[in-house]
Amino acid sequence: MSDAPSQTVPNQAIAGKFGFGQPVRRVEDQRLVTGHGAFSDDIPLEGGLIGYVLRSPYAAGAITSLNVDEAREAPGVHLVMTADDLEAEGINHMKCGSLLTQTDGSTMPEPQFPILAHKNVYHVGQAVVFIVADSLNEAKNAAEMIEFEVDEHDAAPDFQTALNDGQPQVHPDIASNRAFHWSHGEGEAAEAALAGADRVVELTLVNNRIISNPMETRIAIGEWDEAAGKMTMTANTQGGWGLKARLARDFLKLPADKVRVVTPDVGGGFGTRAFPCVEQPLVCLAARRLKRPVKWVSERSECMLTDLGGRAHLSTARLGLDADDRIVGMTIHLRADMGAFLSDAAPFIPTGAMLKVATGVYHVPAFHVVVEGVYTNTTPVDAYRGAGRPEAIYLVERLIDKTAQTLGLDRVEFRRKNFIQPEAMPYTAASGTTYDDGNFDLVLDDVLQRADWAGFEARRQDSVARGKRRGIGLCYYIESTLGAPKETCAVTFVGDNTLEFTVGTQSNGQGHETAFAQLMADRLGLDIGQVRMIQGDTDRIPTGGGTGGSRSMITQSTAISGVAEQIIEKAKALAADDFECAVDDIRFEAGEVSVVGTDRRTSLMALAERHPGGLDDSATTKIRDNSYPNGCHVAEVEIDPETGQTAVLRYTIVDDFGVLLNPLIVEGQVHGGVVQGLGQALCEQVVFDEGGQLVSGSLMDYAMPRADTMPHMDFHYTEAVPCTTNDLGSKGCGEAGSIASPAAVINAMIDALKSDGIQDLDMPATPQAVWRALQDAAMKEAA
Repeated sequence: MSDAPSQTVPNQAIAGKFGFGQPVRRVEDQRLVTGHGAFSDDIPLEGGLIGYVLRSPYAAGAITSLNVDEAREAPGVHLVMTADDLEAEGINHMKCGSLLTQTDGSTMPEPQFPILAHKNVYHVGQAVVFIVADSLNEAKNAAEMIEFEVDEHDAAPDFQTALNDGQPQVHPDIASNRAFHWSHGEGEAAEAALAGADRVVELTLVNNRIISNPMETRIAIGEWDEAAGKMTMTANTQGGWGLKARLARDFLKLPADKVRVVTPDVGGGFGTRAFPCVEQPLVCLAARRLKRPVKWVSERSECMLTDLGGRAHLSTARLGLDADDRIVGMTIHLRADMGAFLSDAAPFIPTGAMLKVATGVYHVPAFHVVVEGVYTNTTPVDAYRGAGRPEAIYLVERLIDKTAQTLGLDRVEFRRKNFIQPEAMPYTAASGTTYDDGNFDLVLDDVLQRADWAGFEARRQDSVARGKRRGIGLCYYIESTLGAPKETCAVTFVGDNTLEFTVGTQSNGQGHETAFAQLMADRLGLDIGQVRMIQGDTDRIPTGGGTGGSRSMITQSTAISGVAEQIIEKAKALAADDFECAVDDIRFEAGEVSVVGTDRRTSLMALAERHPGGLDDSATTKIRDNSYPNGCHVAEVEIDPETGQTAVLRYTIVDDFGVLLNPLIVEGQVHGGVVQGLGQALCEQVVFDEGGQLVSGSLMDYAMPRADTMPHMDFHYTEAVPCTTNDLGSKGCGEAGSIASPAAVINAMIDALKSDGIQDLDMPATPQAVWRALQDAAMKEAA
């Protein structure tokens, strides 16, 4: 059995005192880019076995035969597990963690989400049999021996039509494929506002389904300690605490302290790695039965087929204005794809998460939203970077531009007129969210100047002279961070002039190792090389909220600051004893304690050496509320009408993240988010055929954003509006880029094509889609 150690992150790559707000280069990069990272697949397993999942090639049908007898006798095979094994123990169900109260007051129904298919199959790629063998090839050979037959049924793979009459039912006991009906706001008041409006503009759009495609595929390792009666799971998670609770309670039926989850380095999360997946309980159950470690590693094609999907909304929104062009009301009707089963947070994403920012940065007096969850014969859908907030902002910012375009308004001034003003803060939106602060005019002025918005028409004419179309668009976004408000940090002085501190978040590439070490060193006046971060071990770190919803910086940093303050007070008390003076006479500064008015002083580390354990401490802190980062992104595009090819020529950003700990890391986070948003807007698209087969199942068929098609990003920020909901004044930044960029670039493309009569364009705006839109517009004009 492997040690599965906690991840201790050294900081030898950088030394010196780097304070709050300095652009320190990431200390982890040297380790990661030179092949010295320790990922889940790198964990050595003495006597380990390999797991393989036989998956359904059918999207819908009844299982008529499943014979695994020959496979169980195949060379190298140790275990063949089917649904019957799990049903007998009553553990063949992945529970949803966010069941909703519906509009009628009832709790939404929850169909069985089986770990292994039982009686029926519901989507291509659904797990049917788990095989454990000495090697992957032996497991695959055994899978070929399994007799698996299905009475194939018609499938309903399209969430846009799955609610229509006559569509095949995904679950026999769920009428019309409706997973839930949810609403928020005063419907009558919103309808009355629109009825009395001077003008009403309506927009219907699709938020296309995507595959998150982290660099590292899904991995799960189970190790059973028979003597201790304890399970260790190693997996690439976004925080192991929720998974630990699920494994203990729902599958292994063990006390929580008999399950340990270890997360080494992680090659990307994006929300997809935040939730339990069926392979995790499978490897644990197999390891306990065989009393040997069991590892399962997803292949890339398997990941694309079975990773949780993202986005997949169909929305219709209406906006009503008075005679002075001020918003009087807004309604939204939204259909959200759930896939075949309810993943952990799936119902919450298009409802509670979307609602947080559903009215954007605008004063909307009357608001009502209706959301229908839709079952389809496809892989389940859940959170993807931004999780509901990008979908909301894309809708509202497209609607704002559509309204300005339809009514002949200046889109910048229309926004200004309807902005929530700084003096209205804190502001409770019609959605129910209370924004603590924001100065949207300040940010807008800054980004327009930096993007040279005023000089754009000259650049447009230059493109026209070359036979191209040029457009400029903007998106003003606001985000609500999510996740648990509490976090803990424990500090241990380990000797050798070093301390270790634990975090309850989990880095998936965000730069936590640098940012948190930088903050701890700043607060205690130490060299950054003197502090080491510990993460990813639920034994070493009993509680944690994980990483997601842009929560890590504001929650974990608050805990780090809290424990640092406690350590400083302890140091003062110990120094007062050593120096035989009053505590009030002790001053702490730059990593040293001294007696005021004398030259008597000692360093924090020397004090820790003299008093072993005396400075060790921990703190659990809670932020007062979420933070509300916001900003404005401006995209400038050029389109070749002959090919439909779009080039993003300029991309300008001004973000309000409050007070920044490390601007360099923040900029990197924004860059990554923008690329993912542009990928969704321009090229990424999950496609199922009418039978539910995944057509875009490889990187040959699913277009990912490439470095050579991404623009230079002119990134700027303002710290003029500190957050008031945490003592650092910081706002989350990890998802902002993916929230703002889709609307910015699509608005720019429609601006470029408006002279051709094009008023709407859905994502992904591929060259083919743009070319077809141009041809259709030309034919319409000719007719």
